[in-house]
Amino acid sequence: MKRQVKGILRLSICPAKLVEIVGLSSKEIDVSGRMSLLDTIELQGIRSVGVGPQNANVIEFLSPLTIICGPNGAGKTTIIEALKYVTTGELPKGSFQTFIHDMRLADRSRVDASVKLKFRDIRGRSCVVTRRIMQSKGAKGKITNKSEESTIAIEKESGEWKSLSSKVVDCKKEILNLLGLPTAILEYVVFCHQEESSWPLDEPKKLKERFDEIFQVTGYVKAVEVLRKEFKENQQELRITEGRLPLLIRQQEEKIELHNEYIILKEQVAKNEEEILLNQSVLKENTAKKNLKVAELDKAEMLRRKHDMMKAEKQILVDQVECCSALDYEGGIENLKREIESITHSDEFEHMERNRKRINAEIDELNEKIKEYVAKKKEIDKAIVHLKSIQMMRDKMTAERKQCLQTCWSRFNLRNEQMETPKQLYHLIEKRKEDISNFKNEMEEKQTNCQKEIDSISGVLAQLTAKIELKNEERKRLDEDITVIKCNLMEASTSSQKLDRLQDEILEQEKELEVMRENEALGNTVENLRNERNSITNKIELLKKEYCVRENVEEIENKIKQRSGELAKFEKELCALKNKHQIALLEIFSTDEPEFPLSERLIIYARNTQNNLSTAEDEFKIREKEVSRAQFALSQVGRELDQLSDRIASCRRKITKVVTHEDEVEPRLNEIRTLLRKSQQDSGRINGCVFLYEQWEEIVNMKKCCPLCEQSYSGIENSNVLKEKIRQRKEGFNQDAEKLIRKVKDYEAMQNELLEIVPYVGMLKQSNSEKEGLQENFKKAEEKLRDVEVEFAKSKSERDIILQKLNVILSVQIDISLMDNIWKSLSDAKHDIKLLKTEIDASECTKQSLDDMRIEIRENEKRFTELINRIDMIQAAASERSKLVEKLNASKELRTALCEKIVQFDSIKKSLEIKEKELEKNKQNLQKLKEQKPVVEAELQMKKEQRFIIQNETKNKEAELLCLLRDAEDAAKELEMIDKKLQDAVDSTDDLKDREKDLLKIDTEIGASNAKMRHLTGQIDCLNSKQERKHRLDDQLRKLELQERIKSLDKSLEETEWYGKAIPELREELSSLSNQVNDLQLMIENKRATMEKFLASSEYAEFKAEFKKEVVKKCVIKRVIEDLANYIRAVDESVVKFHAQKMEEINEVLSSLWEQVYHGNDIETIQIKSESAGENEKKKSYNYRVVMYVGGTEIDMPGRCSAGQKMLASILIRIALSDVFCDKCSIIALDEPTANLDVLKVKNLGDMLADIISARCANNAKMFQLIIITHDNRFVEHLRQLCRPEWVYSVSKDDAGLSRVKRHRNLEDATMREG
Repeated sequence: MKRQVKGILRLSICPAKLVEIVGLSSKEIDVSGRMSLLDTIELQGIRSVGVGPQNANVIEFLSPLTIICGPNGAGKTTIIEALKYVTTGELPKGSFQTFIHDMRLADRSRVDASVKLKFRDIRGRSCVVTRRIMQSKGAKGKITNKSEESTIAIEKESGEWKSLSSKVVDCKKEILNLLGLPTAILEYVVFCHQEESSWPLDEPKKLKERFDEIFQVTGYVKAVEVLRKEFKENQQELRITEGRLPLLIRQQEEKIELHNEYIILKEQVAKNEEEILLNQSVLKENTAKKNLKVAELDKAEMLRRKHDMMKAEKQILVDQVECCSALDYEGGIENLKREIESITHSDEFEHMERNRKRINAEIDELNEKIKEYVAKKKEIDKAIVHLKSIQMMRDKMTAERKQCLQTCWSRFNLRNEQMETPKQLYHLIEKRKEDISNFKNEMEEKQTNCQKEIDSISGVLAQLTAKIELKNEERKRLDEDITVIKCNLMEASTSSQKLDRLQDEILEQEKELEVMRENEALGNTVENLRNERNSITNKIELLKKEYCVRENVEEIENKIKQRSGELAKFEKELCALKNKHQIALLEIFSTDEPEFPLSERLIIYARNTQNNLSTAEDEFKIREKEVSRAQFALSQVGRELDQLSDRIASCRRKITKVVTHEDEVEPRLNEIRTLLRKSQQDSGRINGCVFLYEQWEEIVNMKKCCPLCEQSYSGIENSNVLKEKIRQRKEGFNQDAEKLIRKVKDYEAMQNELLEIVPYVGMLKQSNSEKEGLQENFKKAEEKLRDVEVEFAKSKSERDIILQKLNVILSVQIDISLMDNIWKSLSDAKHDIKLLKTEIDASECTKQSLDDMRIEIRENEKRFTELINRIDMIQAAASERSKLVEKLNASKELRTALCEKIVQFDSIKKSLEIKEKELEKNKQNLQKLKEQKPVVEAELQMKKEQRFIIQNETKNKEAELLCLLRDAEDAAKELEMIDKKLQDAVDSTDDLKDREKDLLKIDTEIGASNAKMRHLTGQIDCLNSKQERKHRLDDQLRKLELQERIKSLDKSLEETEWYGKAIPELREELSSLSNQVNDLQLMIENKRATMEKFLASSEYAEFKAEFKKEVVKKCVIKRVIEDLANYIRAVDESVVKFHAQKMEEINEVLSSLWEQVYHGNDIETIQIKSESAGENEKKKSYNYRVVMYVGGTEIDMPGRCSAGQKMLASILIRIALSDVFCDKCSIIALDEPTANLDVLKVKNLGDMLADIISARCANNAKMFQLIIITHDNRFVEHLRQLCRPEWVYSVSKDDAGLSRVKRHRNLEDATMREG
């Protein structure tokens, strides 16, 4: 049903529009005036074009003429094949392997080929199409061919490209749409192969096939077949629906009889409802009782839980009281609290608290000191361990050096001198290197002489081996020749016997053939049988037509009655809908009686409103996005401003920790640097003085003399006085040095602090400047947000107004389309009644009855079957005779071959004797060569063994010398490394002693601190003993509070005791009431379900809707059948009209081009004639032929024109087809147009093509591209002089057999470079 309704809505379009729909793809209106043109093509790995970018051939196409010339076989036609492949994806005729470059020539296991075409589409956009194919050879030698992904790149705007892949779109369809070409035009008009260039003057069958593809006749035929199939299906469904209607009427009568039973069931339903009401009242009472019991049970449960909680709390408190060991207080809680308060505020207690705080502070201070001492002790321990390890390493390295020197002296026989040992080792190493070099030179000379002797002997052996192999091959060839000659000799001896048997077979076959020829006289009757068969066929068709006419008359009368009833019904429905929407129609169309049809006008009005709405929606969304963007920008600037403020505050806090203001940092830093430099210099001078006094003190102690004049003292007292003075001076300098060191450390700390805040000063300045810019941006963002919000409110109000209008239109649109359908049905009904009446008047019926006509048709069909069987028998006999003739010819050919073998018997025998003599001579020479070969091989083996011995001796001796050299080098390196480590290690004995003294002092301080800590701990214990009375009173207070809480809980337990019914009894009562309620509800639901099922079980409940559905279905199918008939008629008319229109346009363009181009006087004009193959056929078909007018007489052109006229006519027909069917693309490629033309006709063809180019280029609004591919240099030079193209392309093959394309300004350059 849904399919028929959709069919009506689909077919409600008027048939007059079908011509526009069907002919839409044939020719589009060129609004912009642009045309598609070819730009460049790039070939890689196609046929003889090499693989890789270095071998790519690139051609840039010119307008209006591109010339490509070259010798035959250079690869010119490959360009046309590549153009066809890149635009359609179809490979040329033949296998895949012949189109791609041969792997053997490329010397590769994989060949990647590609064709890239750049062109301008019908919109003037640049497009690039790339197709790739691949051929590879697997590990097992299997060759794999594969077409890879194709891509299309389209330039949307300048520099902006959109890429499409063959995985997403159909590349062939997309390219044809961009070029503005149908498939047939591209294949037969634009890129036509050399072998098919003159197809317009080909045989009629091929001409018809190609013109059918160009006119797309098959598409129209398929459309008519689909419509006819739908027409038959709807007729069948109409017959089924008409058969079901009587059955539904009988069911309606049965429904009336069941009406009384329905009344009885209704009374029973009323009784059941009364019972349900009674049960519901009982249910309510039981539900109320149940709710009371539930409330009572909840109260009991709550009291029980509360009682249990209090009981548990009481038990916990009792346990705490029992655990409390304090004695009971005699007074009350208030007296106890007052006593505790008096103790807390007494002077003695406060004094003890102050002492406690003081002692705790002293303990904390001692703990800090002990921690510092322990840390210092750990550092000193680490330093002592480090110094001890350094000293141990130095002692160990000294022992290692002594041991190493002793090893070198004993191993290399050196002198026992520690200072001279490294020099002696270096001298030994140089001497051993020199010995190794001399030995290598000597052994290389021996090996070279030995290798020369081996090479000479190997050459002699190779020559002997090659001669032996040649002799063996020659012997094998002679054996094979002798075997073949012997076989031929045997065949020649047996050929005479075979010849006799074959002669007998030939005689028998000739006799059988004579018998069959005598029976050929029956063949004359076949033509008579065929004529009789055709006459019976025509008579059967005539009878069937008369039978159909007779049936149609009866059907037409029934249809007239049916359509009259439908006409009245449609008029009534249309008036009702008009009255319903009178106000809406007046508002939309400005009249309450608008002209039909209304749907299209309302659709246009709705579409305009929707366009306005979409525009308003887009504007609204744009404004909304602008508001959100402005809000986001404002918040972004605010966030940046906050972040910048935080950064400024952070930098300022870090700066103020060191200086008061950021401007004071640089002067303060310069001042500190100056003070630091001065202090460092003073410290250096003092350190020098201290070092000098220490030296003097050592001199005085050792030499007992003055350190300056070196004069000895007479007594010890004088030297002691000098030492005391020096010591005092040294101690004074040490104190000054310590003060300077502290100053330097302070200055360095201050410098480091200032250096740390220097980057923050720069960041602060930069942040302040950025903050000013952000504040300006914040103000601008606020202003922009206000403006955008005003625009947003305005666009929102406009959108709401348009949306309200659209809702009004949509509310009316459904009924408007229904009104149009009713009006269309009304007018169709009137029109159908007129047509049916005219058909009755116009139809001529025979008086013969339908039964008589059926009997006559059956008799003719029976006679037709008999004739067909007789014709088949005669044709079978003719087939057997032809087979016998073929067998006889084969036997005669075999007889001739046997005769030739008998004649050749003697010559075969002589050649056998010659071959046997040659074989014997070959065996003798081969035996001599084999005897010489072992002698040469033995000599060669002896020389190789001698070379092997020399190589072994060389390796052994060289290894021994290298081992000695490495030993000396390792010893020198080891000694050098130990000396370096000893230089790096420093003597640390004095430092170790100083560290040990410091450690002893720290241990003494830690002992004293621990003794003081023990004393303070004793004082704390004494204070705690004095406060024992207060702790005892606190415990007694806590015990009294717990006892009071226990008493309050006992009272609460008595209040929460439950005195009602037991909880298990309450639960049992609740369960029984719930069961009663559930049983009542289940009984009511069962009764209700039974009643509903009984009421809904009637099979006639949906009868009315089904009956109405079938009636509507019948009406719809009738309308669908009528609409399909109209559409079939409209399609037929549109096909005829479209074909006639296009043929007229083609002949008009063809005549105009012929007058402009052809300069002869014999042919006035040419045209393409098309005749319909049959007016009464279901499928439209046309026959085509090319004619020429000579002296006003129409003559078929094929076979009656010259080769030049034939080529010119083919070119002009292709141009005319391109003009008519692809107005946006004017590209023609001619492949070898001068084939089979003499010199004069070649020149004439060049003149004609020049005239075509000038005629096409006369109109500047339409560009033209002609691509000519030829091997005729004279033709190219003639065209170049006439048309003056910018350059000419030459195609040739290089030494490697690869095609090369070169561009030349004129043809002489091309021929000179090729030469």
